Formats: sequence, structure tokens, C-alpha cells
Amino acid sequence: EAGGLALAVHPNPVRAAASVPYAGATPGHVRLRLVDVLGREVAMLADGERPAGEHRASCDTRGLAPGGYVVVLDTEAGRTSRTITVVR
Repeated sequence: EAGGLALAVHPNPVRAAASVPYAGATPGHVRLRLVDVLGREVAMLADGERPAGEHRASCDTRGLAPGGYVVVLDTEAGRTSRTITVVR
């Protein structure tokens, strides 16, 4: 992906919790968050310095309403995102 970023969400659609593997080619500050379709942050999955390479976060969706959400990865190298669907 652009900027050496990688992001995935498994499973998708998600009922209770998802695994969110992400990677960056360079070390630096990472913000990984879940936002609703209106762009409001509903969960912070990671926020801090990370070395280059592969990392993993978990996303607990049990308190969220069913529907579409976006996982957004922001780094100094750029931004990437993935859409997820929460089902019950």
C-alpha cells in the first residue's frame, strides 16, 4: 500500500471482536482508531510510538450499534483505512 502501510480487519463482518493487523515501513507515531459513518471517533485502538514492522490491535465491537464503521490508521508516512460492518 501507499507509504509502506498495511491494514486489515478479520473477521469482517464482525459480531463481537475483530483482529486488526497493521504495519508500517518506518518507525514513528501511530494512531489507529475506529470511526462511525459520520466521522466520529468511537474507539482508539492504538496511539503511540511504534517500531517499523507488523503489529496487531483488537477491536471490541460489542457496545456498538450494528452498521458500517471505518478503521483509520494514521502515521507520519500517511493514512490508510478499511471499512468494517458490525452485525448482531
